[in-house]
Amino acid sequence: MIETLGNIGDFVGGIGVVITLFYLAFQIRASRLQTLAEDTTNAVNGWLASQTRWLQTDESVNLMRRAFHNYENLSPEEKGRFTGYMFDLNAAYQTALNLKDKGLLDSRQFSQIEAAMAAYLKCPGAQEWWKELKPLWPEHVGQRMEQIVAEYSGPPMSDALSFYARVE
Repeated sequence: MIETLGNIGDFVGGIGVVITLFYLAFQIRASRLQTLAEDTTNAVNGWLASQTRWLQTDESVNLMRRAFHNYENLSPEEKGRFTGYMFDLNAAYQTALNLKDKGLLDSRQFSQIEAAMAAYLKCPGAQEWWKELKPLWPEHVGQRMEQIVAEYSGPPMSDALSFYARVE
């Protein structure tokens, strides 16, 4: 009788362990999905913020327009401001890339961010800027930037957005 009760206790305990494992797996999955959603939101918000900071004033939009078309004709101060913009944009892109590589950013969201980054880098002025500053970047970053531009088949951002169109 005691042996039978012991066997029943072992059986019930085993079922409890299995139920606990299923519960933990469910909780881990739910936590991962929540983290993925939060990281996607943060990456997209960071990307958008890096772009919109430079669209706050007529002066900064004008600078971006001129820089995207002809970086060489900018004053040293304007080149510095444009470089700050491009550094900010690249930092947001690198954050999204790192999250995607860790499986924490939805690949569809990342594809949109990467296409936009390529569109910015494909602008004639951004190409001039890149030639000047590429030696300062880590090699893996430089290779990635050149790869996404080479694979991008859309228009440069200077052609895609009307407010960046050249004004003569």
